[in-house]
Amino acid sequence: MDYMKICQEALDALEEHLRAFVREKLAENFGENWQKTNVPPGILEDWRKKLNKEKSRRFPILPVSEAIDYSDLGQLKDIICRRDNFERVFKPFFGNRDAIGSKIEELIAFRNPAAHNRNILGSEQYETVIVISRSIFDAMCIARPILFNSLLSDSDGEDHVGDEPLGWADSGPVKGPSCHHNLPRPDCPTFFGREHERERIMEYLGHARSWITTIDGIGGVGKTALALNCAEHVRDASLSGESDFEYIIWASAKTERLTPSGIDKIQPVFADLESLVATILEVAGFQGFEAEDKVSLVKEILEISKTLLVLDNLETVSDPELDGFLRDVPSPSKVLATTRNRIEISQNNLRLTALPNQDGLDMIRQLANDLDAQELTQAGDVALTGLIDRVGGIPLAIRLAVGRIATGLPLSSYINRLDTGAAQHDLLEFCFSESWDSLNDESKLTLLATILFAEPPSEVELRLVTEIPEVRLNDAIEVLTRRAFLNSTYDRAGETHRYSLLPLTSDFVRQKSEQDPELKAELQDKYNSYLLQAGRFAEALGQITHLVPESHSITEAERLSNMLVESGFRAYQGGNYSEAVRRLETAKSYRETAYLNHTWGVIERDEEHFGTARARFRESIKMDETRLPTWRSWGKMERQLGNWKRAVECFSNASQLPGADPQDFHGLGVCLSRSATEAIGSDRHDLLSQAETALRKGFYRNPLGYRETHHNVINCHSLALTLQRLGRTNEALIQCRNGLRLEPYNERLINLNLSLRK
Repeated sequence: MDYMKICQEALDALEEHLRAFVREKLAENFGENWQKTNVPPGILEDWRKKLNKEKSRRFPILPVSEAIDYSDLGQLKDIICRRDNFERVFKPFFGNRDAIGSKIEELIAFRNPAAHNRNILGSEQYETVIVISRSIFDAMCIARPILFNSLLSDSDGEDHVGDEPLGWADSGPVKGPSCHHNLPRPDCPTFFGREHERERIMEYLGHARSWITTIDGIGGVGKTALALNCAEHVRDASLSGESDFEYIIWASAKTERLTPSGIDKIQPVFADLESLVATILEVAGFQGFEAEDKVSLVKEILEISKTLLVLDNLETVSDPELDGFLRDVPSPSKVLATTRNRIEISQNNLRLTALPNQDGLDMIRQLANDLDAQELTQAGDVALTGLIDRVGGIPLAIRLAVGRIATGLPLSSYINRLDTGAAQHDLLEFCFSESWDSLNDESKLTLLATILFAEPPSEVELRLVTEIPEVRLNDAIEVLTRRAFLNSTYDRAGETHRYSLLPLTSDFVRQKSEQDPELKAELQDKYNSYLLQAGRFAEALGQITHLVPESHSITEAERLSNMLVESGFRAYQGGNYSEAVRRLETAKSYRETAYLNHTWGVIERDEEHFGTARARFRESIKMDETRLPTWRSWGKMERQLGNWKRAVECFSNASQLPGADPQDFHGLGVCLSRSATEAIGSDRHDLLSQAETALRKGFYRNPLGYRETHHNVINCHSLALTLQRLGRTNEALIQCRNGLRLEPYNERLINLNLSLRK
């Protein structure tokens, strides 16, 4: 008997009736627009593409009807099991959402071999197809086609399985394939690369003294796809007699899924030991079995029947009882787990990193062909390799990129969006956000420091930049390595560990760095100092920021000096005066500049070391007489100290330079007016007249914002005092009124105005 042909016919019939059932029930409950409201957008888009493609054929293969006619079993299962659909429409028919989902998935596993004419289906598989299909017909309350009303008989004339339909909560195991499983459909029909990794996992699973194998790596790197592919290989080997696994049980703890429209929350299959045990019992056929200790029952099943337990996204489960259960998984059963965080109980661990370029090229070309992305199908290897490099060889990122470009966005535009971060937010959040939030401050600081290095740094280099004590830094590195943020390799000499990040990880950490400018500047400063101390001047030059004076004529020594000056000033702003002076002295050893002496003078002035500050300002002016900031800072200090004549000299020089502003003229006018108090006769009058001239230049003509407006108020007060001293009371009153128009409640102007009116 041709079991392949019979199974094909049976599955075709079931799919046709199930399709009609879904159409009818959803239309009854949600109206004629049910496809728009109750079908996942991705599935609906797939139907429309197939429908349009069929309409465009000159001689259509299928009668052109409506979109749902192009659905398959997997899509029908997703529609039925969608939470709102199931609760409102399908629950009265099927009762248990997970049960109907697993049964249809089991049929899909048979349909794929049947549809592709792979000769692996025999009498046992035929029986399972008929039994499960029959139970679905009965649950739908639909009369079975004749094909499903009987089974083949043994030589004694009795059916293999009774005529009673298989219930969704049946108490005993279902006789089916030699390897019973609930493996889901892969997101991508074709699996790309990873041959070496798959061989290692298969070797681990075959080892007699190994029972737990883990695949770890960042989100989106392909852990789930690899685990599913390995499970499919185990299934195929068991069905062909090359392996002896009786069950393959898939349980996902995934709580979110990344789609082209963003991050979607999904319901995990298991979230603790209790829900995992329920899944195992259901797949093994013991769902309704009454037992006081179900964990012991599961262990008994795993000990009697060789089982591969595949746990996806294990890092999202925090139940300590699950950890104890996994430690005691009995032989001969095995566990294969995917996780973003490496776990201690694993005997074998595989760190998954970027997809090799050739595999990435194969993946892009296949996806581009499937999605009809013409630009990518016609692009050369160089352009596509550039895209792979930009997304770091992460399979999920490649899939999203191909999908976006297939909608019409040019390849070059998409890469530009990646460079600016516009196309990355959801991807980076999906891959890293949860893991990042669980890190402590020192682990985050270590990552932020790592991205500064042009080459992978060592632990010593990270310690110099982060200033984290050695023991705590080692703890941070261990956490980051375990959680797949850092990749560890030996240097060329094979003596020192070097720590690197995947490109996508670096993009995420850089985005986090931009969110804390102060911390970013502090780390950059420490990194600059490290480069200078290490004598890596070329690299240090590349780190100069916009605060350092730029000139094509500036020498390398002066650039290095300026960098250290900037570094010293930041150290002082951070409260470390002695470190600031040390860095300034180091800068002086490279090149003493006006910029260095000016900055040093400002620091000493703020420390109230006025003699030292004055000497530094004087040295700065000797080196550059046109340095306006130095004249201005020096003048403010002398004015603060009451040294009016010296202050007048400084502000007078400042006011004559290009770039002088009203505040320089105000400073000059105030100091001239105060100097006049110490003079007599004509000298006093001359100084006051000079003060008036300077103060009249001390106004902002079109003040912007509070700062400039308030300055004009202060200047009005100073000019009014000067006019009073010149005996011009009415003019002084006018200046008071001008100031009070800007600040009606300014006490100094109010008091001066009152005194002038007496």
